Amino acid sequence: MHVLRESLVLFAVIGVVLTVAIAPAPVAAHPPPLPEHGLDSATFYALWSGDADGTGGSANTTESFDHPVQRLAASTDIPFNDPPDEVDDWNRQDRRDLSPTDVNTSIYPSAANRTQGEFIRDAYVSIFATQPSTWAYLSSDEPRQYVAPEGELLGSADYRIAVPENRNTSHRRVRWGLHSHRYNISTLQVDNREVSTAPGSRTPQFAYSLREYPGRTHTLTLSLQVNVTLSRHVRQCRGYDEDLHCANWTNYTTYPTEEITLTDSVTVTEYRLTISGQRARYPNGDLGIVVNASAPWRGYSVPGGDVSGVWRFYTARDQNWDTLTITNASQSRRIHSPVHPLQVYAYPTSLGATASPRNSVSILETDGENRSMPSLPDEIHLDVPTESYTTTARIVSRIHSPTEEPVPLSAVTGRGLVRGISADANPAAFEETSIHRSNLSIELETTPEGPLTVHVTLEDANTGEPIETATRPGTLTVADQRIDTGSDGTATLTVSQAGSGVSARFEPGPWWHVETGYVGDSDVAIAGGTSLSLGRAAAQLFVPVSVFLLAVFFIDRITGWPLWPPWRGL
Repeated sequence: MHVLRESLVLFAVIGVVLTVAIAPAPVAAHPPPLPEHGLDSATFYALWSGDADGTGGSANTTESFDHPVQRLAASTDIPFNDPPDEVDDWNRQDRRDLSPTDVNTSIYPSAANRTQGEFIRDAYVSIFATQPSTWAYLSSDEPRQYVAPEGELLGSADYRIAVPENRNTSHRRVRWGLHSHRYNISTLQVDNREVSTAPGSRTPQFAYSLREYPGRTHTLTLSLQVNVTLSRHVRQCRGYDEDLHCANWTNYTTYPTEEITLTDSVTVTEYRLTISGQRARYPNGDLGIVVNASAPWRGYSVPGGDVSGVWRFYTARDQNWDTLTITNASQSRRIHSPVHPLQVYAYPTSLGATASPRNSVSILETDGENRSMPSLPDEIHLDVPTESYTTTARIVSRIHSPTEEPVPLSAVTGRGLVRGISADANPAAFEETSIHRSNLSIELETTPEGPLTVHVTLEDANTGEPIETATRPGTLTVADQRIDTGSDGTATLTVSQAGSGVSARFEPGPWWHVETGYVGDSDVAIAGGTSLSLGRAAAQLFVPVSVFLLAVFFIDRITGWPLWPPWRGL
């Protein structure tokens, strides 16, 4: 069972069966009131975005809810970080809750496209769910349905049979009856090409694969044949007696048949994800990666850490199934639907890209296309950008290994917007860049009562090659002045003698923008001494002296010998 992480969505609403006229007002708050289909309470109450916040569809207040997640989500919508695993299984099981009907009754959802034949009436087939899939809000108000390259299509169907009334006259009697009826055969087509057939069923189900079809946009069509055979028994008078009573009856029976084909289609976008980019190894063993995604994506995971882009998820019921219509030869009525197929939605969050845990993974830069913020449904209450958002098609991060072993690139896995779709990092698709340590040193040249002359040297600590800052991104700051080194890696400047100390720091630019990256370095020089002569001496002396004093303190406390403080006898 999927474990809810830091993201949950809830609107648990008590569903009340509504029996109304054929054109009732829409019914709000349809989720089942209690967990079903084996889901734990926390997961179940998280699945229903878009219901009536704060009321649960009844007069209840948040205090009346038993589960803490139920109370929380009664006042807000809570997003998921990943597409929930439970949605697909819920839809499979929930479809079984469709109410059984007899030959005189058809029950269908409000959006069903019905077919009326001579004998077959109110017949329909509808795609109940295509999964795994995610409806993504990209830049328009209408989301795009991404589906996995391989998945399943679930359908539902029903019909009723209109048997003609019997008719009797003095010379002719016609009696109608139902001989047989069935769902004959169901078919799945991809882009008008038949790919699979199965025996007919009220709940057809097909596995599909889109890998062999060109392009990314496809049309999935579910077809279902319905056959009905009636019996028509005719008793015909062929002669009369002198009292004008029929004296010669003939009988014959025919079997009128009708076959109709029901269809429903959905246009989907095949979701595939590949990742590529750059990689580098920091001198301390950290992994630096630039990850570019081929499609909108969730982000990527690494051992002990996770990077999320701009996308988050919520789940909501398909409102086309909120009410069902029950119809027969004499009347129609609507009821609260006992089935609630779920759909997964991806949306841009105002949080932007995030990394966790922060002590292991840090985001250095994100980039992507700037798009207008699409409008979410009014009943969805989530934090979204007000006007525009950036797609985070590229995410740069630095990854610290949770163990002594460095994180390998092969451990990086891109996560897609559709459940189960991921992409492992292939080293061949990631250009390697070197990151070296830099060595910055400064020397001071003093003159009596004059300014200080500062000589700056910046080198590659690995190779000794000079680093020219004038031709690469980054900053070199000396005594609060920004300067550049030349091709020989040196620079000279004059500063005031005030304070007689000069500090310098090299902040390299992004390693993914250059052939060789660097980590920064700094140096301090005091007038009258060599570079870092005092600072480094103090730093080198501090550690052993501190250890010695700590040891003396503990010996004094443990043995009782009068050793602390060491200067007590001075």
